[in-house]
Parts: sequence; structure tokens; C-alpha cells
Amino acid sequence: MAKHYGIRYNGRHSFEDEGLLLLNERSISIPDKKKVLVPIPFSNEKYDFSTVYGGQLYEQRTLTYQIKIKNTIYGTKEAMNMAKTSAINWLMGTTGLAPLYDDAIPGFYFLAEVQGNSAFEEDWAHGVLKITFTAYPFMISEKAEGSDIWDEFNFELDAFQDIAFDVKGSLDILLVNTGISLARPEITSTSNMTLTMRNQQFSIIPGSRVYDFFTLEKENEIRIKGNGRISFKWFKELI
Repeated sequence: MAKHYGIRYNGRHSFEDEGLLLLNERSISIPDKKKVLVPIPFSNEKYDFSTVYGGQLYEQRTLTYQIKIKNTIYGTKEAMNMAKTSAINWLMGTTGLAPLYDDAIPGFYFLAEVQGNSAFEEDWAHGVLKITFTAYPFMISEKAEGSDIWDEFNFELDAFQDIAFDVKGSLDILLVNTGISLARPEITSTSNMTLTMRNQQFSIIPGSRVYDFFTLEKENEIRIKGNGRISFKWFKELI
């Protein structure tokens, strides 16, 4: 049986639940970088302050899909309009960004919302719904870093690495963030510990939490001091 590619959004799948066919015409934009450039007096050069607070920031992106609307049971104009109304209310029935899964991009999801720039072109008993999502700049991995499920490992995008450690006194580790954005991991520790990374110290308390200023760049050499078990959990983000 041929696979019908679609999107899953707002708890429903475009084909499996709604019976709608996605046309081949779709567009996933590449987000623009947010640049903060200050001209240098008496020079053609500029200071770039875009990463002064950490990693490079990006603008939101757009995702555009075209959906064929047709009532296959009755095949009338009235039935088509009911199918169109159902589809529009399904896709616009969220407040704020919500997970959007595209079957053609397995293992990742977008955070998106239909905000505007959508349209419907009608041809009697069928039509095409052009739906545009405004989305968070990055697509987010469904699995946390350090996953050891071999069948799901992507040799181009993933990294083999440990993310949980037993510490007795002190331990030096390396964490690799394969995403393009800074990662803020959830740190789980069984006791008080101290982490030193890039000449900064972070006090870790027992339990699980995200620490505001603890962010992972590409490669992160960390010295852990304490006694107990500590782990790091994050989901990479890619463009």
C-alpha cells in the first residue's frame, strides 16, 4: 500500500485522521539571522554584536503546505465547503506555537502556528487550501542526545556520547552539541556538585532542573567535582 505523506498537527494527521492529500508543492523557508551591526567610525567595517549574549539568533521561519480539499463521499460544492471548513478549523485551532510533524522529515518536529497568509482556491466541487505556518527557527529532535538506539542513529547528524556519569571526587568529560543553536540541558544530580566550563563555575543541587546560564556550544569540556551520579538531557535543534 502506498504511503500518503502528510503532517500531524493539533492531535490529528492530515491523511490518517482528516483524509486530506498534501500536494507536492510545499515550502520550508530558511530562517534569516538576526544581525546587530554597528559601523566603525571612519571605516568600511562593522562590529558584529549578534552573539554578545551567546549563540547566533534567528528570525522565525515559515512552513507552507498545499492541501487538496474534496469530499469523496458526496462530491458536491456544499460537501466540499464543509470539508474545507473542517480542515481550516483543525489547522487554526491552536493558540501559540504547537508541535508540527512532517512525515518527510522523520525524527524531528517544528513548533508552529497558522497566523496568516493562507488562502483557498476553489474549482466547483474541489479546491486547494494553501496553509502557512509561522514557526520557531529550528526543528527539534524527537530523541534526546546520547540515545543508544542503534536503528535510530543518524551518522550525519548524531554523535556517540555518554550523557550520564558516576563521579567520585572529580571527573573530566566532553559533551558535544551537534545542533546549531545553544543547548540548555536539564541536569539531574544525586548530590551537590560543581561544574567548571569555560572558566565559569556552576553549583548543581540534587534533583533535576535547567540552569539559566549553563549552555552547551559545539564542544564542551567540563570538570565535575563531587560524589554521586549526574546526567545531562537535551534535544538538538537544527535548521
